[in-house]
Amino acid sequence: MIVAAGDGPAGGGYKAVSVGSLAFGFCVAPTHPLALLKRSVTRDDLLLHTAIVVGDSARSLSERTVGLLMGQKRITVPSMAAKIAYQVAGIGHGFLPLACVQADLARGTLVQLPCEEPRPDETFWLAWKPGRMGEALKWWVTRLERPLVPNILPK
Repeated sequence: MIVAAGDGPAGGGYKAVSVGSLAFGFCVAPTHPLALLKRSVTRDDLLLHTAIVVGDSARSLSERTVGLLMGQKRITVPSMAAKIAYQVAGIGHGFLPLACVQADLARGTLVQLPCEEPRPDETFWLAWKPGRMGEALKWWVTRLERPLVPNILPK
């Protein structure tokens, strides 16, 4: 069983169902230089500052990069919680799932900025190989064939 973001799995004999989607916002600490721009953030602005990215956890697929520009400085962290913490600390910038940062936005520890190139909502998929349905997979598929995201993400 696989939970994947982005486009549904292509080929490979998988059955896939959408389990929800997330809206993203471009967020920085209120002390970050990008927060002082008072205008939409441009591609050139992004290249001047470090992006915080979550490392891809896929073990056997080619590496996938989402939302980075060619040549952009970045710090790779192991989880979404770490990414949020780095951005709250003012270390870098990036798009964050709005469902995960509502409290930070309300407290003012993060601010959401307009971007010339906003990130579209991200669809999440549950996929499995139908010919290999053991009892455990049947149990999961029954329970997971409903909208899950953003309910399973940390708040």
